Amino acid sequence: MKNKYHDITNGQNIAIYTKLGGPSGVKRFLANELVVQEPPPNRRLKYHDSVECPKIDRFVAKDNFGRSTVNGVKFCDFNENFKKLFFSKVETSVAETILRSHDLLKYSKGLGILREIEDGKEITNLAHLHRLLTLQGNGGKGILLTNGYANIFYIVGVDGNLWAVSARWYDDGWYLSAVSVEGSYAWGAGGQVFSR
Repeated sequence: MKNKYHDITNGQNIAIYTKLGGPSGVKRFLANELVVQEPPPNRRLKYHDSVECPKIDRFVAKDNFGRSTVNGVKFCDFNENFKKLFFSKVETSVAETILRSHDLLKYSKGLGILREIEDGKEITNLAHLHRLLTLQGNGGKGILLTNGYANIFYIVGVDGNLWAVSARWYDDGWYLSAVSVEGSYAWGAGGQVFSR
């Protein structure tokens, strides 16, 4: 059978498949449960890329974060909120997922960013953030930015609240911080936001 859409390349088909979220997204699209539409003109986020993260049975933060190189990841420091809210965190039965990165297009506060992420997809896991850090333990190429701009993840702290967790690469290692999603802190354009 001849393809009547001969002007679409295999690479473009793969990109569409990825942007829809893989097999489950394609099925949702074909069942009219997922709709593709033009973005609103004042968007804060633009889809950039995606990465598969494996299932993790148990993640103990205190064993994976420290002020040196820990399990292959070079850290330079952590802000006080991150230490207080995440160092004692333990995550169990973290499901396999696809994390999507979005370019942050303009200066934005946490709640404005969260409004643009699909409901139910905004919360990520500390274990998956750490997994991405292990892939770029000494900076280098990968899905995470290593130019000093923020890689932002929305993660629940030990206090039960949702926090914006930022990972930034500096010459002396990864700097992790946590800020309130409801606070006045605004993220600069050029960073990226992760969601499921």
